[in-house]
Amino acid sequence: YASRVLDHVGLSPDELIAYHDLSGKRKPSPYGYERCCNGREARLGAAVGDERADLLAADYFGCAAIFAGWARNPALTVEECRQAGWFVAAHPNNLIEMFDLNNDIS
Repeated sequence: YASRVLDHVGLSPDELIAYHDLSGKRKPSPYGYERCCNGREARLGAAVGDERADLLAADYFGCAAIFAGWARNPALTVEECRQAGWFVAAHPNNLIEMFDLNNDIS
């Protein structure tokens, strides 16, 4: 399913780790992010999630955490995210705007 969605929006990630790839290690464990990054430096990346556990896993892994705030019933408020030090994207297009040409989160 994730591959079809990514293809539909024109994205082709280097790695795709889905729920069935996690060997039972559920978030907030950073295991999925560790597998996905495959040795790359966590501090250079970002994880986008729609639940607190997703963003906690990003914190534990050491990458930037971005809340996907475009859900119909968001699990978190903008204020909760800001208090935790997480970025908020109100729309998927905001993700592109959050990165500069050097691929650093802004």
